[in-house]
Amino acid sequence: MPDTEGHPETAEMELGKVLAALADPLRRTVVRELAAAPDGNPRTCASFGLPVSKATLTHHFRVLRERPG
Repeated sequence: MPDTEGHPETAEMELGKVLAALADPLRRTVVRELAAAPDGNPRTCASFGLPVSKATLTHHFRVLRERPG
């Protein structure tokens, strides 16, 4: 059951889908930056400074947010 922010429990995740989401270097950059930031540090999609169009950026964040289960 997802939490209040829509994040699934670890047991609900499928490893293959998680690895597929992390296969892209731009998405790994996002995850790396989020992991290094203090908890609760708000970020916008544009704040990552990725060298892609807005539509492509939206796609990458959608892949990262999809329920991997």
